[in-house]
Amino acid sequence: IKPKMAKKGALRTLSFILILSRVISCPNDCSFKGMCNIYNQCECFEGFTDADCSRRICPSGPAWTAPAIATDMGHQEKECSNAGLCNRKLGTCECFPGFVGSSCQRLACPASTEGVECNGHGKCLSMENHAKERPNHGIVSYGADGLSTLSHISFLVDDDIQAELGSTETETRNWYQYNEIWDAPMVHGCVCDFPWTGYDCSYRECPRGD
Repeated sequence: IKPKMAKKGALRTLSFILILSRVISCPNDCSFKGMCNIYNQCECFEGFTDADCSRRICPSGPAWTAPAIATDMGHQEKECSNAGLCNRKLGTCECFPGFVGSSCQRLACPASTEGVECNGHGKCLSMENHAKERPNHGIVSYGADGLSTLSHISFLVDDDIQAELGSTETETRNWYQYNEIWDAPMVHGCVCDFPWTGYDCSYRECPRGD
């Protein structure tokens, strides 16, 4: 190849690249958070969105409220669980009052003025975990609707529980597994320590008699 021909070829290639760079141009150069494709559209990196990839995506969770998409099908994944606003600069959810979590995915338990959940006299549990706190010794009963979503799990009772029940023989007991409902891990409430009671564990129980 002659030097002059090689030089002309290099100039043509450079000209083509310059023309192509002008033709393929994305908004704001995709904010350096994405790649510009041949259709002049930004393909954003993970965690970013918008035409120029300038805004962050927030965590998602099952929507507290959303239109049904089919019979008995709803609560699809939505940013901030449709219970908060997404801070597009930070990529974090700013939850509406009463909702907490990275994606506003759970109800907040009642708290003291200092912000201590259940006033420090109980545990803030989801319905799923609350069910595990309620062993069934044949005393607890549920209606037909409840039984359709509650499954029984059997396990051996440990020594401490045997002593509490006044039994010296190996026995089993049941507790309830409640995890098939969409909001089982989302709805929370206070489970109070004795002798505290009330929805926020702020009251003491009084002595009882027959």
